[in-house]
Amino acid sequence: MATKTTKNYVLDTNVVLSDPRAIYAFAEHNVIIPIPVLQEVESFKKGQAERNHQARAFLRELKKFEENFPTLPSEGFPLPGGGHLKFLSALPEKERLEKYPQDTVDHQLLDLVLSLSTENKNDEFVLVTDDFSLRVKAKTLRIKSEPYKNAQVADVEKLYGEIEEVWISEEEVASFHQDKKGFCKKFLSNNPSLEELPLNTPVRLLYQPQNSDDMREILFLKTANGLEKIRENDEVFGINARNVEQRFALHALLDPRIPIVALTGAAGTGKTLLALAAVLKMLKPGQYENAKLARPMVELSDKTMGFLPGTVEEKIDPYFGPIYDNLEFLRSLKQEKQKKTEKSEKKGKTTEVTESNESASQCVLKEWMKKHKLECFALNFLRGRSLPESLIIIDEAQNTTPQEMKTILTRLGEGSKVIVIGDISQIDNPYLGERSNGLAHLIDAFKGREEFFHIHLTKGERSEIATLAAELL
Repeated sequence: MATKTTKNYVLDTNVVLSDPRAIYAFAEHNVIIPIPVLQEVESFKKGQAERNHQARAFLRELKKFEENFPTLPSEGFPLPGGGHLKFLSALPEKERLEKYPQDTVDHQLLDLVLSLSTENKNDEFVLVTDDFSLRVKAKTLRIKSEPYKNAQVADVEKLYGEIEEVWISEEEVASFHQDKKGFCKKFLSNNPSLEELPLNTPVRLLYQPQNSDDMREILFLKTANGLEKIRENDEVFGINARNVEQRFALHALLDPRIPIVALTGAAGTGKTLLALAAVLKMLKPGQYENAKLARPMVELSDKTMGFLPGTVEEKIDPYFGPIYDNLEFLRSLKQEKQKKTEKSEKKGKTTEVTESNESASQCVLKEWMKKHKLECFALNFLRGRSLPESLIIIDEAQNTTPQEMKTILTRLGEGSKVIVIGDISQIDNPYLGERSNGLAHLIDAFKGREEFFHIHLTKGERSEIATLAAELL
């Protein structure tokens, strides 16, 4: 029987910043941390951004080895899987590649891996990096490279929650109206494929009445109890669902039995507006006491944010523009409804000055948010908090790390609900990819659980020109 070859995995900075425990993910193989990578991680350890937390977590993992081994063994620190953890310095400048002469960490990694491969021809060295450009450069030098697979979702296509569609006859429709519970039970038994669907899968029963060209539908969720008809398309804080996808989304948002709801989709599909409308409707004593609106601050380094004028609230305000726009829209809808009510009252009646008489300034909006117990904050401020009986919206969730998403969910107290919004194809965090972000991991891990609902919104509802631009550009 052939002996299994021990590989040597050289880790890039982005790997350990995405997963501080990455050194344990390579089974019996050796793990190499180049000193330039260690230095780069050190430079990130100060601050409150997610990468700063990840850098400190990785350094804490390394410190555990020092506690057990005061001096570095010649073969490296032993790893639980059987391999060893090694630290290697960068090559002297005179030995570096002429092909990539720039003094960068990336090119020092290429130099090091190429040198190791040349000097140890019987051993296999693999550069592990989530930097696509670096992997391309490695290929030009015949260096083996691969992305960090341990923190990646296997099948991205499964992350796009689809609606299950089934055509039914008019006889079945009549049976449904006569005995809804009996119909659902019988229909499931006659359609075993529906029985196998994950819990909280949207199900759309389609039919076409005789002498009509119009298609009709009945909408259900696949639950532990069978098929559950979703709520009617009632007005929710001034808005109604504009399509089938939004109807399913609103149903799950308003259902207290589903504490985790994920809405994905491109810009203009209504994710944020639906979530905010549902939150405002549910905020009431005895149900949910307050709402937290959060998003990761990936665009800002701590230095940049620190130099912005004003308080912490004023510093993060520019990044909540989309949230404020949607809230102002909902506020205006409420005002219009209030005005119509006032006009229907007896003429000549004097009324107090209300929100409907106020200008749509940001100051007024902030007061309105305060009245409704809505609070915006940077996601990093969730650490260490407990959030009971709260509604939490996480916007731009595709820019969270898996660890950060775990941190969010473990903050939830009794009676809380979290709404996660994002588009896994639009990632701004340089250390994350379509398969490695927190939103993707959430959907992958929770799919099929009764506590979780996910739907991918595909129909643009912002405007015709916005939809056209999304398709053509």
